[in-house]
Amino acid sequence: MQMVIKRLWLPMMLLCLILCGCTRSEKMSESVQQAATQITLTAPKTYSGVLRNLIQSFEETNPDIRVNYVEIRGDLNKLYDIYTAPLNAGDSTVDVFLLDNVWIPSFGAKNFAEPLDYSAEEKAKFEQSVLSECTYEGNTIAAPFSIDMGWVYYRKDLITNPPNSWEDWIALGRQLVQQEQVRYGGVIQGKDGEEMLCTAREFINATADTAQGLRLYKEVLSLGGEEVNLDSTTYVKAFSLGEAAFMKAGSTAWQVINQDGSEVKMKVAAVPLPSHTEERSASLLGGTGLAVNRFSEKKEESVRLVRYLTGEEAQTQAAVGFGIMPTLRSVYENYRVAEENPHFDFVHRLGYDRVIRKGTSVSYLEQAEKAEQYLESFLSDTMDAETAAIGIDAVLGNRKAE
Repeated sequence: MQMVIKRLWLPMMLLCLILCGCTRSEKMSESVQQAATQITLTAPKTYSGVLRNLIQSFEETNPDIRVNYVEIRGDLNKLYDIYTAPLNAGDSTVDVFLLDNVWIPSFGAKNFAEPLDYSAEEKAKFEQSVLSECTYEGNTIAAPFSIDMGWVYYRKDLITNPPNSWEDWIALGRQLVQQEQVRYGGVIQGKDGEEMLCTAREFINATADTAQGLRLYKEVLSLGGEEVNLDSTTYVKAFSLGEAAFMKAGSTAWQVINQDGSEVKMKVAAVPLPSHTEERSASLLGGTGLAVNRFSEKKEESVRLVRYLTGEEAQTQAAVGFGIMPTLRSVYENYRVAEENPHFDFVHRLGYDRVIRKGTSVSYLEQAEKAEQYLESFLSDTMDAETAAIGIDAVLGNRKAE
């Protein structure tokens, strides 16, 4: 009975969100709105700012299409359920989905996404390792929209020479707290779920030993405390208020800490995560792709939107205005992009093929859920680091930055 209720509730929830969805079409005349074809794009809350902006630009150059934008909130597994429950019934309400890369293999296996007809020349414009994450059995089923990876953001007004190891970051953070220059030495993702697991894996990648990586993660968590390290809302807010010396966060945090009202605007720099080898990044390669619903009745208009959002103009706009890491190689050469996001240069020079992927198998979400149980047991002191490490490695494989 509980499963039946869930199956009914998820599609109803998505439909309610769509009916109440926000659009960027209010400025259109009534006659144009009536003539325009309406399509629906849904995406996680994290990308609302940039997508609203880009949709407005798209509608200005494509007046025959009106985009109904729907923002979805929740953790990765909940969002996946909200997305896929209606699709299991062949629902066509949503035309375009912004997918986390780890969902793409599943969408491909379940035949939820319409293959995109990109030529070899068009495919060559994307970062190839990122494009491969949007490919399933030889078909491009999503267009790469954004890249995400972990960084250490630090107060350059307090820290002149950023450390190269987590042990030194921890020591420096504690020193600045003792000197009463900040309230917290460091802040970081600490909420249970797939995001927390990815953060822990990046600490594992920073060491030659899984158990040691888990201990380092737990130690950095202690610098901020449970009341701060809950989720991206709380710990990024604490850093934006100037309460922390450093923050480990993903690429999208850059726009938040440098927006108007932030106490640390223009006072922050970003460096790559510490790694035990210079040959690989310790960060996990994440990102998003735009997929067209196979059941959509407006595929032509949906493809036009997807191509626009992943084109050079939109990618440049997203990078300059919102700190979104682009998927097109040419955008990194744009001087405005480089000026606004100096930290992009590191990974562009290193190469994305040297960054470890979060997960590319159809069963990744199931594997991650099992690994989370070991991590949560360790963080709650009901399991030692060595036992948790054995469990995590057994589930996910020994994926260190080697």
